[in-house]
Amino acid sequence: MGARRHLSRFATYGGSDGTRKLARRQMAMPLDPWPQERLVDPFVINNLIIPLAGMGTAVVLGLGVLRVIRTGIERQRGASAAQELEGTVRDLHQRVEALEQAGHQVAELEDRIDFAERLLARQRESGRAIDGP
Repeated sequence: MGARRHLSRFATYGGSDGTRKLARRQMAMPLDPWPQERLVDPFVINNLIIPLAGMGTAVVLGLGVLRVIRTGIERQRGASAAQELEGTVRDLHQRVEALEQAGHQVAELEDRIDFAERLLARQRESGRAIDGP
C-alpha cells in the first residue's frame, strides 16, 4: 500500500517502460518559469523606470540644496536681526534711564510742592492767629 501511494505521486514521462518518472507537480509546471511575454520590455525600462528614478533623485537632491540655501539665508537674517535687536535694546535702555530720571525729578517736585503748601498753611494759620477771631 505504501508503494502504491509512492508510485501514484509519480507519472511516467518518456518511454513506455516508465524508466523516467517525474512528479505530478513538475509535470504541471512549465519548463521556463519566466516566459518571454512576462519579462519587462526594455523600452519600458529605458523610457519609464530610469527617467522616474532620475527625477526622484533630482527631487531629493534639490530639496537638500534648497534646505542648505534656506539655512544660509536664515543665518544672514539672524545676524542682521541680532544687530537690529541690539540697537533696539540700547534705545530701550536709554528710554528707561530717561524715565527713571524723570521719576526722580517728579519726586523732587512733589517734595517742593509739599514744602510750599506747608509754608502757605503756616502763614495762613499765623495770620489768623494775629488777626484773632
